[in-house]
Amino acid sequence: MVPSRTYFPKFDAKKQIKREGFEVCSILFIYFCEKLSNYSVVMAKLTRSKNQMIAGVCAGIAEYLGWDTTLVRVVYALLTIFTAFAGVIVYLILWIVMPKA
Repeated sequence: MVPSRTYFPKFDAKKQIKREGFEVCSILFIYFCEKLSNYSVVMAKLTRSKNQMIAGVCAGIAEYLGWDTTLVRVVYALLTIFTAFAGVIVYLILWIVMPKA
């Protein structure tokens, strides 16, 4: 069901900018929340994937974010190298914490 146009008054930016910052932010917030309320959002669960190289952690993150699995694996490898291999500890923790798909 689409609300009538009177429910969403035309946003006149020039008039609203003259108001206080808080009022502008609240008006924009309410306006966009009303726009988004027509869409149903389905949250994906963060789980380890069956498309796995080691434990499926990177593939699970890629599926959760909707990214390419290879991209997540390459970014993870680079972050692991540049953070003195702290990514290995993070991977092990995620392996334990993330449930199987």
